[in-house]
Amino acid sequence: MRRNLLLIVAGVAVLSLLGCAPRTDAQKRNAVLEGKLWTTVQERDELRRTCSELQAKCEEQATELTEAKRKEGEMSTLLDQLQQAQKERQDQLEELQKLVRNISGMSIQSRPEGDFIVIENEILFASGSTDLSDGARKTLDDTVVAYLRKNVRRNDQQLIRVDGHSDGEPIKHSQWKDNYHLSAMRAHAVMQYLASQGVPAQNMYIVGFGPNRPLVEPVEPEAPMPKNRRVEILLVPQAQRSIEQILEQFRP
Repeated sequence: MRRNLLLIVAGVAVLSLLGCAPRTDAQKRNAVLEGKLWTTVQERDELRRTCSELQAKCEEQATELTEAKRKEGEMSTLLDQLQQAQKERQDQLEELQKLVRNISGMSIQSRPEGDFIVIENEILFASGSTDLSDGARKTLDDTVVAYLRKNVRRNDQQLIRVDGHSDGEPIKHSQWKDNYHLSAMRAHAVMQYLASQGVPAQNMYIVGFGPNRPLVEPVEPEAPMPKNRRVEILLVPQAQRSIEQILEQFRP
């Protein structure tokens, strides 16, 4: 009996020893698999983060592409406007040059704000006067009157600016307070005459610059400079932006 008990105990011990080895191998395999699973989970999370970042970059680039296309469209429109404005400016310049060709005392000045009809005071006024001479009236009739009426008929919103200019020589023998007053009144006299000949008064306004915008820089501020005594007429650009305004869009 005792011998049988010993055999049973010995058998249990042997079975216990035999069963430990498989359990240990399984645990090792499980540990390896768990490690691989953890690594796979980490790689998956990293791939998700990478995908999210790439998605965000794609969306950002898509937005930038849309914005670039919008700006390209704007640039194309601006270029079309620039070409149209340049053509209109060139056509107007050629028309004005024909208008004053071979007329002494009249010329065309091109500046960023537009093309000016320049009329020297010698063919408009006597010294210190704001009364237009008969010759001045004829000169205006033969040149600018029809031109201005035609442009206002084409565009009833067209503005016409009449600028008076003087030199810096002090006024001594006339009723005017100073050269600003004289230049403004001469511009006003030209505007009144144009209105009397059918150029709509509501489309015109005057500016008296006095000696502030000389064509020829004087040696001294108060030196007499007949070339600077003049009246200028400008068709104010309105329907289209000026070339300078359009070019401003291209500057950084």
